[in-house]
Amino acid sequence: MGDLVVGAVVVVPFPFTTLTERKLRPAVVLATFARGDVLLCQVTSKSYGHPHVLELSADGFAQGGLPRPSWILPHRMVTAHESLIERVVATLKPTLLADLRNAVCRLVEGPPFER
Repeated sequence: MGDLVVGAVVVVPFPFTTLTERKLRPAVVLATFARGDVLLCQVTSKSYGHPHVLELSADGFAQGGLPRPSWILPHRMVTAHESLIERVVATLKPTLLADLRNAVCRLVEGPPFER
């Protein structure tokens, strides 16, 4: 899948944090690497009340879209091989992609979060 671009919204079997199961869901391509690896950020239709989610509505797409309003979870990332990607369904607008990158950086650079 050599046409992947940063900001693409793809459908991929995304692993649960326990690594015991996977669920087919949308994810945003945050970076592409050598040998076909991509850094993905999970998208969900439920925000779960997490304070760092980014809303993903119809006006957040440069092209394509998702069937319902969704949320990007900047704290849920995984590196996977592009061969796992089922399809590309959309591309984020550059402003939303910049917001996502900033959110990921704040999570990584910031103080530890309370549990």
